Amino acid sequence: AGNIVACPTDNTVRTLTAQHLLAVPGTPWTPAAVTGVLTSLTYTILTGTGTVVDASGDSIAALPAGLSATFNSDDDNVLTPPQSITSVGGQIYVFWTQR
Repeated sequence: AGNIVACPTDNTVRTLTAQHLLAVPGTPWTPAAVTGVLTSLTYTILTGTGTVVDASGDSIAALPAGLSATFNSDDDNVLTPPQSITSVGGQIYVFWTQR
């Protein structure tokens, strides 16, 4: 059995803004960069490797260049993001939407 979740029926328009950051060694992306309610997050490791600490505190290091990951929420849900996205010897492009 599953849960049925009703969608909002008030047709309220939500304004989203797009933000981005080029994470380099010493300048990781963290949730502190978000000024509203996070609705989506994508990162792509451009060069070097990356370390990502997920929302539960689990860390994975040496993620390779070329790896991309996307997280998003639907409707009025709130996305709990990774605790940090850190570049090791390269660059990681991080972009997100917030409302």
